[in-house]
Amino acid sequence: MSTKHEATEKLIGTLLNAFYSASNLLLDAYLLSRINEAVPISVFQSPVRLGRLAADEVVVAKAARQKCGDKVCVSADGSALASNGNNKPTEKMLRKMREHMLYLEDLPAGTTVKTLHSQFPTIKSIHLPLTSIIHQTCSNGPEVASFDLDWLQLLAFHPQTASPDSPVWSIKLPGFVFVSFDEYYDMRIWLNWVWERGSKELEYIESHSFETSSKTVADFEWEYVRILPMETWHTRTQEYQSLMHKRRSLLDVTMSSRAGSHASGAEYEPGVVITYTGVHKSTSRKVLKQLFELIAPVSYIDHTIHQTNGFVRFKTAQGASRAFHYFSRQCIVQCSPKDIGTLITSSTQLRKIQEKLSNGSKKGSTEVDEEGWGEYGMEFDDDGEEDDNQELVGIKVRILEGREEREYWDSIHQVRLKHRTHNKHGAFQILQELEMRPCIEQRPLLQIQSR
Repeated sequence: MSTKHEATEKLIGTLLNAFYSASNLLLDAYLLSRINEAVPISVFQSPVRLGRLAADEVVVAKAARQKCGDKVCVSADGSALASNGNNKPTEKMLRKMREHMLYLEDLPAGTTVKTLHSQFPTIKSIHLPLTSIIHQTCSNGPEVASFDLDWLQLLAFHPQTASPDSPVWSIKLPGFVFVSFDEYYDMRIWLNWVWERGSKELEYIESHSFETSSKTVADFEWEYVRILPMETWHTRTQEYQSLMHKRRSLLDVTMSSRAGSHASGAEYEPGVVITYTGVHKSTSRKVLKQLFELIAPVSYIDHTIHQTNGFVRFKTAQGASRAFHYFSRQCIVQCSPKDIGTLITSSTQLRKIQEKLSNGSKKGSTEVDEEGWGEYGMEFDDDGEEDDNQELVGIKVRILEGREEREYWDSIHQVRLKHRTHNKHGAFQILQELEMRPCIEQRPLLQIQSR
């Protein structure tokens, strides 16, 4: 068991050293933008980084302390990692590395390292960010039993000095790659050769004065390959990172303002909730609120369409008590979904209304009582959904007490808690994934700006 743990810690330490190496930071826009700050270990828990290897933060922190103390330092509480200042690559160093590099995308499907090198042998080195290497070789993240450390050579693979038996030659490129040259002159010659074959070069370089002897190479679809100088790629990825950071900040402000305005939600107050039955099955919460507000101010109507029962939360316990006593003394019915209350004074009146509805009458009226229910009652407009032939019964209400009241307030608390959890782990997680996307492949921004 200890041997397995030691192997896991060793692999974690090796990958962390690779993540914070100059070769990877040159291509990993996410880590490079946070080179001067601590990065939470949770960032490394994605499948394209440490994946399941980082399931236990304690193991990752221990591996970082013991296996990569020269490049990575760990926070005091073991929850974040940062680049060691003594070995941190400088901007001057990174800029010098970018001068002789190009970014290629839209490579033909199935292009391998060997295929790319065979097309132009003068390429000095081929590069991929570590996140892409892991994504290509291990779909669910690196594992101790299956991860081949030879794949790390693709951080900076030198074809001219590599062994012919190296497994890196057969790795398929993920549609994009970075290449570097010994001299800027060699890069210009290579650009001229590709440009003559119709490549979609994103930034025109004066290369007509150069000639190349590599025109014998054929059968590679260079007319579909898109090229970008590394400095331009770096500038655009920084713009993308800045844009995502601004969106994240805006979302933080928006969610904070919403949380502040609805932080407390509905607060428990005894005796303010009543349950009702007997309403029209096609009525709406808006109509029911108008109906009950004729008696007392209402805070919320808890009603589901096609149901004849529900709950009403009044603003005060006196309002709920007033509604209970009124509906206990009077017979109020809903003759249609839009009816906000019809007062029934006799069984004969109720029977006549029921007969009109059964016969499909399109219009009816109710008697006006001294309290004005007839004034607020709606006509029997038939919109195609009101003639449901529902048996008219008086609306009955009851104030919730004891166990029923506690269960109702508990359900409100659960709904509010679920809503907050969704806002916290839903919207923020989506934006975090978008923010980290350039470290996997920085292609969407380039396509948008070039087409």
